[in-house]
Amino acid sequence: MAVVTEHGETAVYHARPEFERFLSYSERIATLQSELPDDKYTSCRIQYLYEERSRIRDHSRNAAVNTPQSGCSNGTLTPCTLVS
Repeated sequence: MAVVTEHGETAVYHARPEFERFLSYSERIATLQSELPDDKYTSCRIQYLYEERSRIRDHSRNAAVNTPQSGCSNGTLTPCTLVS
C-alpha cells in the first residue's frame, strides 16, 4: 500500500498481513452465516465480528497515514520502503 500525505511525503507499506486478517474475518462471518436458520441473516456473534473487522481495518488505515516518516509503527502495518 502506498501512502501520500497532504505534504507530498510518500511511504510504502506491506499490507498483506492486514488483508489476510480481513479475509479471515470474512470467512468466519460467512461460515457462521451458513450455519444460521434460513430465515435469519445475522447473530450477535456475527455482528461482533463485522464490527471488529471494521475496527481493525480502520485502525490499520489510520495508522498508515498517521505513522511518522521515521518508520515507527505500532505493529499494525510494517513499513517496507520509504520513498523520497
